[in-house]
Amino acid sequence: MDMRLNEEIPEEVDDDSTREEKQIYKDWHRANRMAKNVMRNTLSDTVISCIDELEYAIDCMEKISQKFKESNKAKAARQSKKFYELKFNGVGSVRNHIMQLIDINNQLKELDRGVNNAQVVHIALESLPSDLSNLKSNYNAQKEK
Repeated sequence: MDMRLNEEIPEEVDDDSTREEKQIYKDWHRANRMAKNVMRNTLSDTVISCIDELEYAIDCMEKISQKFKESNKAKAARQSKKFYELKFNGVGSVRNHIMQLIDINNQLKELDRGVNNAQVVHIALESLPSDLSNLKSNYNAQKEK
């Protein structure tokens, strides 16, 4: 099937085609049928019913990709919710938690929804549990940002 998804559609064969060209044509179309069968058997009925039966497996994959592509608005909404609701649960390190917040904010910035660094610091401090209040106090006591 790898052949089917990585190689161009071979030209039609005729009486003048070489034995090798005929074999490549035959193998490619066999791989195409197999790929389409795998897709039919593994995708849910909901997904299958949303696309028309196409001749080539790669065309089916493109149709599925276009049909179910996540919009930037939906992705931004999901990431924003995650950013504002993420709380440190004590598993792992505080550093990893803060790095995760920064990573989410960077993804939001790519979608023109991120916040400035001072706001990230504020959200990170607010996401920490009360037993880490000394960290909040120390940060707020500093004159520098």
